[in-house]
Amino acid sequence: MTTEELREALKLERALKKHLAKTTKEKYFAIFKYSKKFTLSLVCKDLSISIFGYLKWLKNWKPMNKNYNRILAIKIKFIFYLFKERFGYNMITLLLNKYFNQNLKPWVVYRYMKINNLKAVRKKRVLKYDKSGPLRYENLLKRNFNADCLN
Repeated sequence: MTTEELREALKLERALKKHLAKTTKEKYFAIFKYSKKFTLSLVCKDLSISIFGYLKWLKNWKPMNKNYNRILAIKIKFIFYLFKERFGYNMITLLLNKYFNQNLKPWVVYRYMKINNLKAVRKKRVLKYDKSGPLRYENLLKRNFNADCLN
């Protein structure tokens, strides 16, 4: 190997260092990213993935967010922030279907909320009783509540 090939291999190894212990899907995206800078055979060999498997994946082309609709994402964000981040994906689905005349399933809205990092705020349950703290009533009878011995 010439010095230029060694330099190229060293650059490739540094670039692919973070993709070595990942899933095959992420490795395919790494190959797609670095195949323009380096040769395809070298990148596939370094990540230990067959060229045929990569080309098959490239033919089917599965993007990170399949069928992403920006307008729908804007509607979901609008409803989410309109109701002060309280509604989850089920309620947002009901509102979208009712007021925007869309026929969506809850898991579609869930996927969009996950992509956009939208999480509903959970309400804290208000307790109906007082926590143990200061006594509610005074000890008017002056009774002694301390036990001298075990039962």
